[in-house]
Order: sequence, then C-alpha cells, then structure tokens
Amino acid sequence: MLQIDSQIWPLSATHLKLNFYHDVRKRQTHFAITSQTGDFAIDYQAWWAEIPDFVPVEPEMDKDEDYLAYIYEVWKTPSIQQTLLERWTA
Repeated sequence: MLQIDSQIWPLSATHLKLNFYHDVRKRQTHFAITSQTGDFAIDYQAWWAEIPDFVPVEPEMDKDEDYLAYIYEVWKTPSIQQTLLERWTA
C-alpha cells in the first residue's frame, strides 16, 4: 500500500499505473500515479541535482537514493512485492 495524504493505493492493483522518470535538462524527477480511485503527480528536484556534472546513467542508483523510485521499483516487480508481504505478514 502507498498512502499520500488520505489517498491509499494498493501497489498490486491491476488498474494502478506508476510513472517515474528524470528530466535531465531541468534536473527534476517526475512521479505519477494513475488509478481509478484517484491520481497523483509531483515534480521535484532530483536527488543528484546538486552534484556538479552528475549525469544519471545508472538508474539502479535511484531506488537507493529516492524513496519514490523505491516505490516505483516495488510496484513494477511482483517478486519484490511478494517478498515484502511474506516478511511483513509472517
């Protein structure tokens, strides 16, 4: 589950779509949720924006540095969802 303010989305819902990407030129990150129960979108300064000459060529770093990138990784990887559910419901 992902909760933002009073809106709650189950990450395993089939109607849920997440979008995560960087606008390198603006040095910003975009995160969006599209769902039948409500949408959410935010643009914010990328975690690497203050690092001089940094170019995000290693997307695997995102999930370690940005919580919304981690949420995106969990959403797109059912095996991670299952592992977390097993760990948290045992």
